[in-house]
Amino acid sequence: MKQTILKYLMIGVLVISSISCMDKERDLSWERRHMPKEAYFDFNMIQAVALNINYCFKSDNYRVLFDIYDQDPIEYSADGTVSQKDIEPIYRAVTDEEGKFSGEMNIPADISEVWLSSDYLATASPLKLTIDDSRRLSFNQDAYITALRSQTASKTRGVTVNQHTYLKEWHVLPDADWDNNGRPTNLEPKINIPPADVLYNIKYVFRKVTVKDENGKSKVLNISQNYPEFFDGSIKMTSDIPIVNPTEVSLVFINSSAAWYNTVGYYTYPTNNPPQSASDIKQIIAFPNTSPVYKTLGVGALVCGEEIKLKYWNEETQEYEDKFPAGVTIGWCLQGMGFKSKLTSETDKDKVGDIIKGMGPRYSTRNLNTNNTQRTISLRDSQSGQIVAVGFEDNIDFDYADAIFYIHTSEKNAIDPALPALPEDPEAIPEQYKISYSGTLAFEDLWPKLGDYDMNDVMVKYTSTMTRNALDNRIYEIEDKFILQHCGGYLQNGFGYQLHSSQTAISRV
Repeated sequence: MKQTILKYLMIGVLVISSISCMDKERDLSWERRHMPKEAYFDFNMIQAVALNINYCFKSDNYRVLFDIYDQDPIEYSADGTVSQKDIEPIYRAVTDEEGKFSGEMNIPADISEVWLSSDYLATASPLKLTIDDSRRLSFNQDAYITALRSQTASKTRGVTVNQHTYLKEWHVLPDADWDNNGRPTNLEPKINIPPADVLYNIKYVFRKVTVKDENGKSKVLNISQNYPEFFDGSIKMTSDIPIVNPTEVSLVFINSSAAWYNTVGYYTYPTNNPPQSASDIKQIIAFPNTSPVYKTLGVGALVCGEEIKLKYWNEETQEYEDKFPAGVTIGWCLQGMGFKSKLTSETDKDKVGDIIKGMGPRYSTRNLNTNNTQRTISLRDSQSGQIVAVGFEDNIDFDYADAIFYIHTSEKNAIDPALPALPEDPEAIPEQYKISYSGTLAFEDLWPKLGDYDMNDVMVKYTSTMTRNALDNRIYEIEDKFILQHCGGYLQNGFGYQLHSSQTAISRV
């Protein structure tokens, strides 16, 4: 039995040795030169990815421009501020009027994860998405937000004075409460996104533009520089909202770019008798946490269009009323870092979800602030007669985009028309948009022969800029630039390229 086993083992060793010797005699270089190139390298550096985006907008005729990046386009600094990186997207397109887009994008073959980004209001951004095995990339904003909320605790906190869950300066609306993320329980059941032109105008007014100064250094211009008349006293400016006709009033969340977790509320006073100190007002909580639910760093609570019905506190009857009477003015207050988003130590006396002192209050009534600082800006939509955009500044950059809301009145022309008008965006969606691709082309000049395969016989740097029509995303113009970087071959070579388009699709070259 032992001999039989030994024989089989010896035969096995001989077979393996024979195969090994045969492999050593194979000319792998010859095989590579004579095999079809697809057998060992398909040379496909690009993948076609089916793209399906649905922002699920509840506002009609609202088209947005979005970008796809191969890395996070946002840079996060140590102090909590965020800024846009100076990088080009790998794809760019415009949705239809319902916020939907379906198409195909050609991107580098090694990319498996991308970031979806848009600076248009009501879009969750930026988001990291994964390309699936079938080379499809899909995003549904409603499903995304629902999934985010399902991951968070929904247990409602008790907010009684005995539990000390908010500062004594603050008051809570009847039956109002919020969860540990600061999401109010008294939100209106339906999303209330304003008309598309209002969203475009709000985005335009609170835009940030990067420019170069005389020394070539980049600087960011915001509403303070773009509209100095709102801040330099050249026009009559008030951030409070005077009511001239009885009306119901709602406060609707739009967006927040703040790193802080801020609390926003309101107060009222007789228009002809403004408060002289914070002790003269009754601060009422509207939104405990003004962070969007898709906040990149930390805990968010809200999505664009979520609405709270404000109530008027009648000092005489000591009761809340649904309508705000004529002759009263609504003021705004923001508690900087007022929402307790996480515990800072095991002995932390504040609970997650509490309203705390944080960085202190900021008021729309300027004389209540240190140094009479303007902390909010309110701009009336002239067309509707029912909407006022309100922007809050929580710290020192004065972009007034740390919490952006709009108020909506049930009655038209219920707000003093002397309130400054909301400027109109001259180009809500550009008629055309551009995207550039750049890289280096490297050639082996003996191809399809292998040659020395060093890929340095001709090296060309290229930049291709495509201009597309925003209505249908079709290419309107292509501008290609090529710069010769290196010639390493001994042959006299030329360079050319072709467009993969029919001649009928090209009007001129």
